[in-house]
Parts: sequence; structure tokens; C-alpha cells
Amino acid sequence: TMNKMSDPLVYNNMTEQEFFNEMMIILENGIQLYKHYDDGIRRLRWICIQNGKLDWRRHQYGSYTSGGIKLIDILSISIGKTSGILKHNKLSDIPNRCCCSITS
Repeated sequence: TMNKMSDPLVYNNMTEQEFFNEMMIILENGIQLYKHYDDGIRRLRWICIQNGKLDWRRHQYGSYTSGGIKLIDILSISIGKTSGILKHNKLSDIPNRCCCSITS
């Protein structure tokens, strides 16, 4: 829902600042999500933002990354099964609302 401009943004009883702080903690520590590949295989990866880069890692902590994108190179983020990889038959059990594609 939209709030009046004079009212603080409230998300789940959080102020805008609390929401932002929580989001930054998650982005720095990482969140475990599935990364999908051309052949329909999915692998759990830790997704985080560090040093201006969106990284995906096999483990939550450590310097090894299995890939990443510089934030400045991200052109768009689309919610839903918008890419060919996400439209693979092996992924038909995953709801559309649970997917996103990053274009760089």
C-alpha cells in the first residue's frame, strides 16, 4: 500500500531506515537462492553484494566466488520466468513469482 509522503514507510512494522538496514545486512551476509543453468539444472548459491559486485558463491563466507556481475553493468532485473533458462521444462514446478532474471 502507498503511504502519504509525510508518513514513514512501514514494511512489516518497520520504518524505512529499519527496512534499509535489514536489507543491507542480508545483501552483505548473503541469502541462499537457486542459480539456474542452460540444461535446467539448479544449484544452491549464496548471493551477496560486496565491493560493488553481485556475487554468487558456493559457501556463505570465503573469497571464492563461482560468478558475479558488477552492479554498474546490470541493465535490468525482470521478475518472473522471462529468460529461456527459466522456461526450461525441468523448472515447471517453480512458481513464476519466485524467479527473476538479471541482464547485464
